[in-house]
Amino acid sequence: GPSQPGTQMMLSGGSFGQINGAAQAGFKKDNVDGLIQVDVNRRDGFRVYNGSERVSGHANVGVSPSENVSTRF
Repeated sequence: GPSQPGTQMMLSGGSFGQINGAAQAGFKKDNVDGLIQVDVNRRDGFRVYNGSERVSGHANVGVSPSENVSTRF
C-alpha cells in the first residue's frame, strides 16, 4: 500500500526443522493502492506431536476518489 510500496522477502530457519518464509508486494498509483502478503511457517517440533505447518495470506486495495473520501477492500 502507500506505506509499504515495492516488494520484500524474508527466509529464516532454526532448530527442529523450523523454516519461515514471508513475501509482500505493495503499490500506489494515482488514487489507488494495494498490498498482498503471504507467510509460510513449518517446524518438525521437539517431539513427534509438536510439528506444525501454517500458511496465511492477506490482500487489500484502497481507493481515494478525493481528499475527504477513501475506502479499503
